[in-house]
Amino acid sequence: MENQIFTSKKRVEKERNNSFHSKINMVARVALSGGIIGALGTNPRTALESSIREFNEDGWNCIQIMPHYTRNAVIKFFRVLVLICTAFLWTFDAGYLLLLEKEYEN
Repeated sequence: MENQIFTSKKRVEKERNNSFHSKINMVARVALSGGIIGALGTNPRTALESSIREFNEDGWNCIQIMPHYTRNAVIKFFRVLVLICTAFLWTFDAGYLLLLEKEYEN
């Protein structure tokens, strides 16, 4: 029984080595604006599409899009402070994270 498991593991490793494609990954952040200006002037879909288009032109492929939320209390406090100081007109917002991959060039 042990011999069969070892043989199958060896075969899987051989198949992996034959079909090995090296890729590199990158995480990019798409920042959005908050406040009244952000609510009226920022379109998240347009921001994502333009960012992905730029990365595609450089050869990157977008694998996943995730919302980016901070859990840091200092950043949250600073964001609210900026919002109050600008009379609720503008603050920085979290945005999205893009997971990108590209073929590794030797």
